[in-house]
Amino acid sequence: LAVVVLMLSAFSPVSDGHADVGARHALIAVRQRAALTDASRESRHAPAGAMEGAEPRLVATSLIEYPNVGAVVPAAADSTGASAPSSPVFEATVPVDPPATLEPILTSDSAVIAPPQCHARAHTEYDGIAVKWGDKNVLPDAAACCASCDQHAREAEVAVAKAPLPCNAWVFCADAEACGTRLGQCWLKHTSDPSLPGHASHAWVSGGRMPRGKTPDDYKLAERQRRASRQQSPLSMLSSAWLAVGLRNETGTIELLTPRHAPGGDAPTKEPHFSFLLPLTDENVNLGPAGHLDRSPDGFFHFGDFTLRGDYGGAESECASVGRGAVAAAAAERVDGADALAGGTLHHGEEWLWKHSRRVSLLKGRGKTGGGPCPLDTTGGGPLSVTRELWAESAGGALVLRLSLANRGSAPVKLSSLGLAMPFDQDFVGRTLPQVATTCSFVEPFLGMGAGYVQVTRATGGGPVLLLIPEEGTAIEAWRAYGGDDAMRLDFMYENTHELMLHSAGHASREWRHAHQWNEPTSAEIPPGGTASYGLRLLLAPSLEAVESTLLEAGVPVAAPLPGPVLHSDYTNASLLLRVPTRLLSASALPALASTIAIDAFPPTALSVHFISAALRPATHTGHVAHLWFSLRPGAPPADGRVRLSLSLPAGILPLSRSRPLPLTTHLYVAAPAVTLVKALGAHSAAKAWLPSGSIDPWHRDAAFFGWDARGGGVRVTQERRVYMGGLSDEAGAAAGVAVAIKQVGMGEAGEVSKLEAYVAETLFQGDHPDRNSFVQASDDQVRLSLLYWDDELQDPTTERGKAASEAAPELARVCRSCWQTGNPTIQKRCSWMDCWSLPHSLESWRAYNYPHVTTVYWSLYRAARYATPPLATRQPWDWYLRRAHATAMAVYRWGGDPWTKKQGGGVGTAQWGLMVGSIFELLLTDLEREGWGEEAAALQEVTERRMHVWLRMPFPYGSEFAWDSTGHEEIATWLMRFGKGEEAKQVKDAVTAYASASPHWAYCGSARRWWDFTINGATPRGNERVFHHYAAALNSVPLYALALGREPFNGWLWRLAACASGGSLTNVRGDGSASMGVHAGNDMLTRDDYSADFGVGFYGHWRNAGAHLVCGGADLGWICLACDLTRLGTPGVGRPDCGSSTAGEARVVPRDAFGRRAYLQPLGLLLVSDGARIAQLDVRWDAGQTARAGSVTVRLLPAFAGSTHALLSLSADGAHASGQRAATLRCSAATGQPCAFAPLRLPGAVGLVNVSLAGDETEVRIQLGSTE
Repeated sequence: LAVVVLMLSAFSPVSDGHADVGARHALIAVRQRAALTDASRESRHAPAGAMEGAEPRLVATSLIEYPNVGAVVPAAADSTGASAPSSPVFEATVPVDPPATLEPILTSDSAVIAPPQCHARAHTEYDGIAVKWGDKNVLPDAAACCASCDQHAREAEVAVAKAPLPCNAWVFCADAEACGTRLGQCWLKHTSDPSLPGHASHAWVSGGRMPRGKTPDDYKLAERQRRASRQQSPLSMLSSAWLAVGLRNETGTIELLTPRHAPGGDAPTKEPHFSFLLPLTDENVNLGPAGHLDRSPDGFFHFGDFTLRGDYGGAESECASVGRGAVAAAAAERVDGADALAGGTLHHGEEWLWKHSRRVSLLKGRGKTGGGPCPLDTTGGGPLSVTRELWAESAGGALVLRLSLANRGSAPVKLSSLGLAMPFDQDFVGRTLPQVATTCSFVEPFLGMGAGYVQVTRATGGGPVLLLIPEEGTAIEAWRAYGGDDAMRLDFMYENTHELMLHSAGHASREWRHAHQWNEPTSAEIPPGGTASYGLRLLLAPSLEAVESTLLEAGVPVAAPLPGPVLHSDYTNASLLLRVPTRLLSASALPALASTIAIDAFPPTALSVHFISAALRPATHTGHVAHLWFSLRPGAPPADGRVRLSLSLPAGILPLSRSRPLPLTTHLYVAAPAVTLVKALGAHSAAKAWLPSGSIDPWHRDAAFFGWDARGGGVRVTQERRVYMGGLSDEAGAAAGVAVAIKQVGMGEAGEVSKLEAYVAETLFQGDHPDRNSFVQASDDQVRLSLLYWDDELQDPTTERGKAASEAAPELARVCRSCWQTGNPTIQKRCSWMDCWSLPHSLESWRAYNYPHVTTVYWSLYRAARYATPPLATRQPWDWYLRRAHATAMAVYRWGGDPWTKKQGGGVGTAQWGLMVGSIFELLLTDLEREGWGEEAAALQEVTERRMHVWLRMPFPYGSEFAWDSTGHEEIATWLMRFGKGEEAKQVKDAVTAYASASPHWAYCGSARRWWDFTINGATPRGNERVFHHYAAALNSVPLYALALGREPFNGWLWRLAACASGGSLTNVRGDGSASMGVHAGNDMLTRDDYSADFGVGFYGHWRNAGAHLVCGGADLGWICLACDLTRLGTPGVGRPDCGSSTAGEARVVPRDAFGRRAYLQPLGLLLVSDGARIAQLDVRWDAGQTARAGSVTVRLLPAFAGSTHALLSLSADGAHASGQRAATLRCSAATGQPCAFAPLRLPGAVGLVNVSLAGDETEVRIQLGSTE
C-alpha cells in the first residue's frame, strides 16, 4: 500500500520541483498509521484493537499537510472533502466578531403551571420543618401541591387543639427521571421566611405562601425589619453619617455596623437586617442540636476587643479583653449619669456628632481559656489603664475607633504585641445559600503598614464596601487567626475569626519564629506617665472599583505595582505608581520632595527601584494627588520569591493632617520567566512525576503522572493514606495529568505528549479490556473515585498482591493494615473516610467533578493531533480523542449523581453544580462546531442547558452543594456568557470579586477563599487555614476575564484583578519545576505546602487566559500591559498618551506569559489566539476615535514547538462590538526571506480563523482592522 501511495504521489500534478515533497507527506501518513497500529499492540493492558475508535486513516491527522514553502502543495482531500489550492495565498480577510451566542435548543422550563399566588419556582427546594410528608401526599402537579399547602394553613389557623405549624412553603417532585419513585410527592413545610428562594435542586418545584395581600418582596422587607429589630434590641443604637452602630450594653463592644443608605445615594437602605459584623445572636443560624448562633457568653471576640503582650519590670504577661467572667465583670462596671451609655459615657462636641468612651479591663490569658485579672492591668495591680473610644466625625462622616493605653506605673511598659479583633460575618455555618447572600461578608487585609487597610465586602460583591484605615501612628502589620482562642466553632464553613496586629514582635519571636513575616515585626515602649494611642477610621466606598479612590479621598496613599504584584525576571517595563494625597499646591516642589522618599527592597538583589517622574493632579476632596512613578527591574528571584518594598514618605508630601513620615510596604513576588517555569513544570512531570510503564504496582497505576512531595529529595505521591491523592482521580489525584495535558496546548513537547498518550492507552481508558479494576475510566465512560483502594487480599502481606503492595507503597500498606477490617468489603469503620477505600467504593462514579479532568486530557490530545503540524499526538487519530472528550463530557449528566443516595443520571446530585475545570466543555463544544459535528455539539449543548436551568434558579452564586463555595463559578460564568446571559454572569463575577481583593500584595491579590483544603490534600494538614493561590484563585480568573472581555473591556480594575488571580498560579511552581498546592497563610509558616496535590486544576485556570493584555487602567494608571512589556509608548508618567482619550497611538507589546497563545489589544478591541506558533511581538497602531477602534497590528510569530510548520490564528472582538460590524485583512511576510502563505482551513464550522504557513523561524502577519489607511 505504501508503494502505491508513493507512486501516486510522485506522479501527482504539483508545483515546480515539489513532487518529492508530496511523496514525503504520503510516506508520513503511512508511517503514522503504522505507529498507531504498533502503539495499540504495545499497550500493556489492552490487546491490539482494544482501543475504541475508528481505524486510523491514511491522511495525516493534523489540520495541515502542506510543506513549509510559499506555494501550497496539493494533497489528498481530508475528511471534509476540501482540497488544497494550486497557488499560494498571501492575503486573507476574516470577520472579527465576538464569540457567537448559542441559541437555546430547549425551551425554558423555568415556568411552572401554578396560580400566581403560589409563587412557584422550578428547580428549587425550600428548606423548613416538614408539616406533612410527601410520601403521604402524592399529587398530580405543582398547582395541586400549592393548594394542599393553602388548605393545611387554613386548617391550622382554625385548629382548637394544639395548633400545628401552618404550611407556608411547598415542595413538589416534578421531574420523572430525577424523582423516580418520588414523582408527585408534595412536601408541606413551615419555614422562617417563605420569601427566600430556597436552594437549587434539579428534581423539585417549590413555592411560598405569603400572608394575604403580601408579595414576596413585601414579606422579605418586613422580615428584614423584624430581624433588624431582634438584632438591635439588646444594643444601644447610635448613628454616623453612613452607618447605624449598635453597642452592647454590658461591654460597650460594637455589635452592629449597618449601612444607612443604599450604595451611591441618599435613599434609606432596604436591607436594615444586614450588618458587616457577626451578630451577637441570630436565631436564623441553625446549628442543629447546638441551637442557634449565640455570641453573648464569655469567650467570643467582638469588635472593640483586643489582645496584647507586654513586659513590665522584667515580667511578661499575655492578656485580652476576653476571658472567663469578662461579660459579668464589664456589666458590673456601671457608669451613672445622664451621659451613661453601654457602660461608658456619651459626649457631644463640635468635631464629632457623638463620642462614646469606656474603660476596658484586661484579663490574663489569650481569650476564651483565660481569666482573672491581668498583671499588666491596674485592676490586677499593674500599670496599664486602657480606654476605648468610638466617635462619629461631624465632617466627612467617618467612624473612629481608638484604644488609648496609659502607663500609670513607675517603669516603662514594653508592648511586644497588640491585636484588634476583626469579627466580621464570614460565617456560613448553619446558613443557606440565600442567607449567605443577604447577611454575610468577607474581610481582607492589606498589610501595608501606615498605608494598609482592612476591606469588608458583602458576599454578593455589591456595595457599599467597609474600609478600616489606620490613623497616624497606627500601622497594619500582620493578620492573625484566633483559632482556639475564640469561642466561635471552627467548621469547614467558617474560616476563622482574625485580629489585626498593630505590633507583632512578641509573636514573631515565639510562635512565628520559624517563619518569614510579611512586615518587619515591631514593638512599642510606653514610658511612665505616657500614653500610646492606636486608631482606625471606618468609612464606606460605594463599590469595589471605588476602593482606591475612596482611600485617596481619605488621605491614604495607594501603591499600584504594574503590571501586577507578581513580576517575572524577564520584565523590562514594570513600574510602580504611588499616588499620594498631598498638601502641595504646586508641582514645582514635588520632584525635590519625591527624591527624598526612602525606598528599599528586601532582599535588595531581587529588585532594583528607581524614581522616574512626578506629577500633581487635582482630586475631588483632598486638593491634589501626587503621582510618583518608579521603575521596577526584577533581579535574581529569591528562593521563596517574596520581595518586600518598603517606603517612607516624608511629612512634607503628605496631607496637612499628618505630621510624621508615613511607612508604606507593598509585597511583590519575583519569579523566573513564566516560559522557564512552565517548561520546567513539564520536564519535571515527565522525568520525575511519571511512573514508568511496567513499574511494580498492584493497582496498575504505572504509566501515569502523579502529584509530588517536595520533602527531602522529593518523591511521587503514590502511597498517601488519603487514597484519592494517589488514585489518579479527584482533584488531587488527577491534577498532575491535567497540568501536563493542558500545557501541550501552547507549549507542546513530543516526549510529554507521548507519555500522555501512553497514560490514556494503558491506565486511563478501559476500552475493550475485561479488567475494569485496572483503569480510571470504564468502557461506558464512568470515571471512578480512585484507582487506589484496599481489600482483603492486599491486607495479607503473604499474597502476591500483598507483597506487591508492601513493595510499591510500604507506608500505605502499614496504615491500611492497621485500620482495615478483613471481611468487610463495603466500608472500613476503623479507617478515616479519606483512607484505605474499599474496591467497591473506589469504583463509584457519581462524582461529577472527576469528569472534566479526563475530558481535559482527551481534548488536549485532540488539539495536539489536530492543531499541531506535524501532529504531536500520533497514537490515535484526532477524531478518536475528540470522540472520547465528547463521550466523557456527556457522562457528567449520565453518571453524575448523589454521594448519599448513590442515585445517578438525569443531572442529579453533583451534576447540578458548576464543576472545577468545567469550562473545558465550552472549549469542546466550540471544537465540535468547528469540525461540523452538529449532532455531538447539539447533544452537549442540550445537557448543558438542562444543568443551566438549575443554575438560573439559584439566587447566588450559581453552583454549589454547600452554603458557600468558590469553585463552581468558572464553568457557570463561561456558559452564561456563551448563552448571552451577561447579567447573570455578572452576578457570578461579582461574587468572585467579593473575596478576591486587588491589593498590592501578591499573596492576597486575586487569591480565592479556601481554608479546609490543607486538611484534605496538604502535606501539612491543617484546617481553618487559608490557602493562598489555591487552585480556585486561577479558576476564578476565568469569569473575571470573561466579563472583562465580553462586557466590561474598559474596566481597568477588573483586568488587573483577573491578572492577579491568574498569575498567582505560577507562584506555586518551584525552580526545579515541581509545584505546590498553595501557600500556608498561618503566620507560623507563610510558605508553600510540600504537596503539589490539586495544583494542576488551577494551572488549567491559568492557561485558560494566559496571554498579553494591553488595556487601559484608567486616567491615573494609563496603558497597562498585563503579562507583557510595553515599549514605544513613552516613559510611565512622562509623555504617555491618556488611554482614555480618542487620540491615535502606537505601541510595541512583548508577551511575557508562558505560552504566547493569546493577545488582547484593547485599542483595537481585538483578541488574537494562536495555535502552532508563539506570539513573540505585536506592533500596534490605532487611529483616533474610540468608537471604530480601527488600526493595524503586525504580529511576529515563532514556531510553538520544534518543527511546527503552521499556525491557526483566531481573531475575535471584545464585547464592545456586535457581530457583523468589522472584518480584518491579513497579509503574510517572512523576516528571514523565506516565503509564507495562508493555507486552506479544514474546519468547516470555523469562523474568524486563518491558517498561516510559517516561514521558517520567524513569520510576520500584518492585520488591518477597519482603518482608512
